[in-house]
Amino acid sequence: MKDLPYDSALARILDSVYLVDQSTRSLSGKHSAVIISSDSQSRNLKLIDSLYAQYGWLAYSQVGHKGAMAQFLVIQHSDLQTQKKWLTRVTKAVNECLLQPENLALLTDRILVQSGKKQLYGSQFRVDPKKKNMCHLT
Repeated sequence: MKDLPYDSALARILDSVYLVDQSTRSLSGKHSAVIISSDSQSRNLKLIDSLYAQYGWLAYSQVGHKGAMAQFLVIQHSDLQTQKKWLTRVTKAVNECLLQPENLALLTDRILVQSGKKQLYGSQFRVDPKKKNMCHLT
């Protein structure tokens, strides 16, 4: 990672990525978020790849909380292959105190569940519509 001061231009770009990512996922219905976000997800992933190639993992001090979280959320909401590709980079960011450890736990569990394996941290849930309660994904 290059040691950069706070960059308001990068922060604004990543803030908008964060807002789009979160707003599409907060819409009612699982599929509406998928439809709306597929194009933006692809664009956002290209942006995150490009920024990582240029700067490494951008810290909170460089792009603010939303900007730093946007990087993780784009990866967390990507396909399994992309998540696996980024796992080492996310681990490195956590080890360098650039990202909170719970984010690594979320990504690790998501990869395991999507790979048909048991979660390590128990962070992945689904809502049982009949019982209206949360259940761990296996």
